[in-house]
Amino acid sequence: MELDIGCHCSFKECQQLDFLPIKCLYCELLFCKIHSVNYMHNCPVEADSSQALLPADDGQPKSYKCTFQDCKDTVLTQVLCDECQKQVCLKHRLPYDHQCSRLVIKEIDLRTPKEKVEDLIGRKLDESKVKVSVGRKSKTTSSKVLK
Repeated sequence: MELDIGCHCSFKECQQLDFLPIKCLYCELLFCKIHSVNYMHNCPVEADSSQALLPADDGQPKSYKCTFQDCKDTVLTQVLCDECQKQVCLKHRLPYDHQCSRLVIKEIDLRTPKEKVEDLIGRKLDESKVKVSVGRKSKTTSSKVLK
């Protein structure tokens, strides 16, 4: 008595009962793990380059074209920008790579820490009055560094 689970590999020399068969993207036949790769079962449809990679009845395109300016790259899966929801290729997947319309560029504060403190307290720091306390270990380490 045989269970109605899985199916036999479509490769004539194999015919192994597989509980998790894999469908070939080209000929749409079911194969075991070993023969699921198109060159392992001598796929007749794969050799014909005019066949679409995905089945035509799915209504999905063979590939997705990048929408960034003059880019002609295509990808097999849909890559949408999280911000503007435009289709992009892997090269332009980051918002700043495709000049995303929703990208907000933050200004970088190039001031030194001393300048930031001076702005906070509202006056210039007098470096002659600044006392730096250095511990015994720090003196030993700094003397080694300065040599």
